[in-house]
Amino acid sequence: MDSSNSVKLDIINNASSRVSGSPDEVGALARRNVEMLATRFKKYDGRWFASYNGISLYSLLQPIVSYSHQHFVGVEALVRGEDSNGSTIMPSELFKPDEVMEGELRLLERLSRLLHIASFKECEGFEGWLFINLSPQLLSIEEDAEDLAAALQWAGVAPERVIVEVTEQATYEPNGLVEAVARYRALGCQIAIDDFGAGHSNFERIWSLQPDIVKLDRNMVLRANNDACIGQMLPRLVELIHQSGALVLAEGIETVEQSLMIWDSGADMAQGYLFGFPRTELPDSEHLALQLANLSNQSHRQWNRDCERRRRLFDMFNHHINQTLQGLKANRALRESCRSLLRLSRVRRCFVLDEHGRQLFQENASRCTSHISPLSETKSCNWGRRPYFRVAVENKDRIHISKPYLSVSDGNVCQTLSIYYRCGQGARVLCCDIDPD
Repeated sequence: MDSSNSVKLDIINNASSRVSGSPDEVGALARRNVEMLATRFKKYDGRWFASYNGISLYSLLQPIVSYSHQHFVGVEALVRGEDSNGSTIMPSELFKPDEVMEGELRLLERLSRLLHIASFKECEGFEGWLFINLSPQLLSIEEDAEDLAAALQWAGVAPERVIVEVTEQATYEPNGLVEAVARYRALGCQIAIDDFGAGHSNFERIWSLQPDIVKLDRNMVLRANNDACIGQMLPRLVELIHQSGALVLAEGIETVEQSLMIWDSGADMAQGYLFGFPRTELPDSEHLALQLANLSNQSHRQWNRDCERRRRLFDMFNHHINQTLQGLKANRALRESCRSLLRLSRVRRCFVLDEHGRQLFQENASRCTSHISPLSETKSCNWGRRPYFRVAVENKDRIHISKPYLSVSDGNVCQTLSIYYRCGQGARVLCCDIDPD
């Protein structure tokens, strides 16, 4: 994690210079709105409930853990309802736009939000974040940010403790969304993009909203876990989001396998049933710490196994690479020099680059068929911007192996072994494309 992202995880208790919400700054109308909503509240056994059309609403909290910090750093608030028969009503039943008038939906959402904030206030000793979802309907109301400020003031919760989650919506007007997010950010709240990777989500929203946190959709996690190609893309996606200045939180983590994949991708935080179901009380911090410590140990063991596999890979190729180098340094042709290397089952091709990365020679393994494509002819290609070339030049006389990448010449994923050497003609880099590990 880079320093900017580390700072974001450490600002939970720090005050923001942008904080509004003092009595002078929160309008009288917003305060009256909150006071009206609060008349629907009742407290039983230390828990808040809210009455809505014969339904009793209550708040559940699901933990959000930080892999690096090894404990939970926030909770997402989720509303539930209970009818007169004691049956649970899920949000999908509570919020039905086709059955509930728009004004009623806004009332229900604001009531739920105030309930979440009041319930969060009861979490004594917890200094983490409260994640709250806001619908596009509320976001579109200019006065809602002030209503949120009044709600936080009423409950005595600092705005910096609140993460406003913005759900991906194709229909929401981009400029209006940017202006809406700015209003909540001006309170001192932080911003998260929810469900990234689902529906119409794209990087344009990240660039325009500049969120503090991006939440990866659970379906992205499932697909990455089930599809090796998507799984290889995940660390690069996390890296891109980090470069935008946002932390990454993966949703829907239900298995140890998924958690280890997210851990190794470089994501900062995770949320899902593996770490805790939505509950009325905070999770057991000691149990979570132990769980995260076990995951850390499993990840470390996996990393050690990967290191050992790479060492065996180097041992497999080391003799043949050095044999090829000896031939090249003795001014023998590449075809003659790399004969033993090309016989190895994983090898696809060998090629030599000059000090600028221009390809001088290439020999293909007999098992590799030639492709009829404008990109298959690689004579005089310049690979100088490729990491396998640059790393070899920067770290001379050592064999290096690249991460898996898509070869432009044949359209298949491969890895490249490379080593810098000098001969009578000057500096050179020997490269060998192999099937990915």
